[in-house]
Amino acid sequence: MPADKHPLSLAGSFLTFFLLCLLPFLWSCAPLPDMVSRERPPGGMSADEIRQTTVDQPFMVSGEYFMKREPAVPVSRFEAGAAPADSPAPRIQPPAVLPAAPFPIKIGVLTDRRNVPGTLASDLADGLRKTAARYPVIAADQVHINETLSGPVCKDIPGLDCMAGALSHYPGVRMLFLVESVRKDASGTVARVSVVDTGLLHQYPLMEIRIPPSDPDPLAAIWETALRFALSRSGVIPWFCRAFGNDGDIWYLSAGAAAGLKPGDRLSVQTPGRVILSPSGMPAGRLSGVVKGDLEITALLGKDFSAARLAAGKAPSGNDILVPAN
Repeated sequence: MPADKHPLSLAGSFLTFFLLCLLPFLWSCAPLPDMVSRERPPGGMSADEIRQTTVDQPFMVSGEYFMKREPAVPVSRFEAGAAPADSPAPRIQPPAVLPAAPFPIKIGVLTDRRNVPGTLASDLADGLRKTAARYPVIAADQVHINETLSGPVCKDIPGLDCMAGALSHYPGVRMLFLVESVRKDASGTVARVSVVDTGLLHQYPLMEIRIPPSDPDPLAAIWETALRFALSRSGVIPWFCRAFGNDGDIWYLSAGAAAGLKPGDRLSVQTPGRVILSPSGMPAGRLSGVVKGDLEITALLGKDFSAARLAAGKAPSGNDILVPAN
């Protein structure tokens, strides 16, 4: 009998065919990669957090702070149809000082030095500070921001996630503006700005803010637009601050007098909770975390820091947040 007709060869061929047919079924029974578990290993990230930072929000671990994930969203301070197309848009008067918020959020700015010269970067920071005075926000001291970013916190873990997380602890920045570029052309002044909510570790799409040449103060106009956007998104989660250090039983907090805190106030220590995303991937809200304990403010430090003692339960750790106690 020829070799290719031998019974053992036929049996081998049949077995190979059988295994190939069975392989898809065996593959479908194999466990799928874990991308949804929220259990954190000691000192690590959960599978859900890894998916969010590497798949849902790849810019968080890229190290490219100003990477454009999608085209800029055009933004104008002027409503469509406010003036005829052939006439300059009227200057919108900046509001008077807005009513003080019970707990104003803290804001900060970083610029892409590849596109924004040092002098312009200083002008932008100064312009944000001046414009912020008319809004219910606190402009973080740029010195404190630079101190944090030049320190060892994110030296071994470069990236926007570490940078935003560090600034949320000290000096307590909640909304961080990333200015990619500012240029002038025939249409006026054009700024490319994105906003990072450090409480959510979420970067909103890049905005292209256009200010007409007739505007006498384009930098202030840019910040009016950016601030209004940031404030409109800040309500996704309630106000909070974080502890940035301790000395024994005394904890140092990233909020103080400017935020409306005073000695005797109590803050609830909570785990970060969970951010809820809309179908489009934008933050829609936050599920509160587990309440661990209470801190009581004992002293106000500087412009907007404070000291507190543990009044009940457990002290803050890691990324725990501090919210006004009921």
